[in-house]
Amino acid sequence: SSDSLSTQTEGFHFHGLSISPQERDKSKERLSLLRKAYELASQSNTSSLEAMVANSLAGQLSGGDSDRVEAKELYFRSLELKENQEIKDVKGIAMTHGGLGFFSFFGKPQDLESARFHFEKDLELATQINGEMGMSKMNSMLSQIDIIENKIQSAVARSIVVLNLDNNPFDTGKAIEALCNIAKIDLGDDFNPMEVDICNYLKRIHETFLKHKEADYKNAAKDIADLMNNRCK
Repeated sequence: SSDSLSTQTEGFHFHGLSISPQERDKSKERLSLLRKAYELASQSNTSSLEAMVANSLAGQLSGGDSDRVEAKELYFRSLELKENQEIKDVKGIAMTHGGLGFFSFFGKPQDLESARFHFEKDLELATQINGEMGMSKMNSMLSQIDIIENKIQSAVARSIVVLNLDNNPFDTGKAIEALCNIAKIDLGDDFNPMEVDICNYLKRIHETFLKHKEADYKNAAKDIADLMNNRCK
């Protein structure tokens, strides 16, 4: 019955996801569990379930060079299923766009145009549902693309958004790193985004931006001063 199929699918899916991607020695097991889940999900006639499992399997396949074509197909399959649901799973759609963004950004060759498109979609949807984790992560990734494409003011503005959201230490550390690169502040070789003396760096970034001739930097300096007032006592 479709009920027991769904239950089985969820079981394999949950078991697969319970193996952390960091457990390299178990990646084959993780992949085979997610493949099994997808096979069952495809038979279950439950589009939301198939969409969810397709997204997970695509994520697992994104790592290996040989599986990238299949990964991309699964991401788009997941997106198609979610877009066609009567009640839109906005968070799920956002996640798939995020997955496609990372897929394009970290692919060889890197596809920045596609990465930007999908990260912007994810950001738009995350903003719509007030998903601060997504808003933080997408602004962080888009600021990295901005820097590569020399859209410096946009990178500054996005980094300040990330610092104001203050959602997780990695994004915050990457925002400080981006602003320091723009301000030409040397971070040294052992910079770790997870362990950053934020207030110390903000002070230095603020001083650099304040001296800048361009009004955009002066405005950014004011935003950074506000940030410091809020978190650096």
